[in-house]
Amino acid sequence: MDEVWDLPAGDLLRPTGPEWLLHLLVSIPACQRAPTLMTFWRIWHAHNEMTHDKPCPPIESSRRFLVRYLNSLMLIKQFPSADIIKGKMVVNPEQGFQKTEAQTDGRQKVRKKWVAPPLGEAKLNTDGAYSSQAAGTGMALRDHRGEIIYAACRSIPHCGDATEAEIMAIEEGLQLALHWTALKFTVESDCAEAVDMINGSTLCFQNQCHS
Repeated sequence: MDEVWDLPAGDLLRPTGPEWLLHLLVSIPACQRAPTLMTFWRIWHAHNEMTHDKPCPPIESSRRFLVRYLNSLMLIKQFPSADIIKGKMVVNPEQGFQKTEAQTDGRQKVRKKWVAPPLGEAKLNTDGAYSSQAAGTGMALRDHRGEIIYAACRSIPHCGDATEAEIMAIEEGLQLALHWTALKFTVESDCAEAVDMINGSTLCFQNQCHS
């Protein structure tokens, strides 16, 4: 986990007494406390699985689970009033669990009521967020009842502008939707420029979808 998180040095993680973990948490920076606790929590889970004769979760699977879990917790803390399912936000790891005071991608945010697709169909909502410091994508696929088929978000390490982030969100959203459902689905994005670019292209997908 120290490849993706800023964790304490290995020698600090060795038990030295009954309250060594409490002393460790007090002595390390605040940004290391949550990752440290979540790492121990996952180790304890793996230990319990093996104790009950169940297969130990793969290391890579545990790594992805912990990273996504912590990102989700920080997302909720940093953007307490945002639409988490739609995914307009970019998590700032350095900010930790501090609330973000303002949106950073410069676009006006308008909260609209989600409109369900027709019976037997699904709707994919995608969005990209961009600032000079970070970028990310968010997407959610829901059926006509509003039940989530899948939802995902991730950061983008290299992104040129907000439109590129929107297009990447649509592209990844489509790939995941085609994997998760055989239903006909529509695609909804609030970026007119990205939609116009896609409508003017010759893209062909295996499922029926509309922008």
